[in-house]
Amino acid sequence: MEILFNKIKRKLILDNYYSGRIKNGKTTGASLLDWIFIIFILGIFFSNKYFNSTKNIILSIVLTFVLISVQIFIFFLFYLKREEGRK
Repeated sequence: MEILFNKIKRKLILDNYYSGRIKNGKTTGASLLDWIFIIFILGIFFSNKYFNSTKNIILSIVLTFVLISVQIFIFFLFYLKREEGRK
């Protein structure tokens, strides 16, 4: 039983170490690029979803624009909060 416990403990320590290294290695530019791709993919998804439900291209574009604007606003709130934490 002790051998199993030591294996699990060792694995948790190594996983925690490498997770920390990966998180610390990500630059702000990489995070920004991730957010841009996420917003782009969600914009395409919701635009298609809105168009299929309304059959009006103008309405679907407007609704998608509003949704993406809210996502960008939330991103900047998180970004500013993270920058305040670094000071």
